[in-house]
Amino acid sequence: MKQYVNPCMVLAYLNQKILTIILYVNLTIKRKMNKRKPIQPKIKLQVFKRDNYRCRSCGTSPAFNLEVSLEVDHIQPFSKGGSNDISNLQTLCMKCNRGKGNNAELNKTILNDFCNRLDKINPEILKKLELSNDFISVVSNSEDFIPLKNLNDCLEQKFIIEPTNNTIIGYNAGKNLGIYTIVDNYGQKANFKIKKTGN
Repeated sequence: MKQYVNPCMVLAYLNQKILTIILYVNLTIKRKMNKRKPIQPKIKLQVFKRDNYRCRSCGTSPAFNLEVSLEVDHIQPFSKGGSNDISNLQTLCMKCNRGKGNNAELNKTILNDFCNRLDKINPEILKKLELSNDFISVVSNSEDFIPLKNLNDCLEQKFIIEPTNNTIIGYNAGKNLGIYTIVDNYGQKANFKIKKTGN
């Protein structure tokens, strides 16, 4: 007995197979286009040099801590259309880079950190720096001054910070010497002058 094959069924079957192949080819092409290209070692070195071999988020460097591992990070994440162009790359330590993931909004700059630390000492400091080109005298807890000075070094001296030789210890000690810390730890204070460099 002869079997009859409906030509419409054959065409529908072939049509479905062709569509499946087209979809597969399109997906393969898309995957290849979206595949991340590794950042060239030469570009990585340029980024490290530009950022003075320091994490742009926390300011740490292998020069001061051998356990620090620096990485080149995309400011605008690759997964969200960011490129490997040097203007979209920054130096981050492994800890800061892992914490950020692909969230561009978590990009924290050293300048932001510096300003946050000044604000933590006393919000009046930033207000006065905006209004004046002269030195502003500040009295902070000693433990707040050292990270501030280190961050300024990372900022390539965007501010001029000059410590004074005053020895100040105790609660409210040195309150008359400048803008005073809002959180007095009753301990040793740092008296310093600060101004913008104009950069």
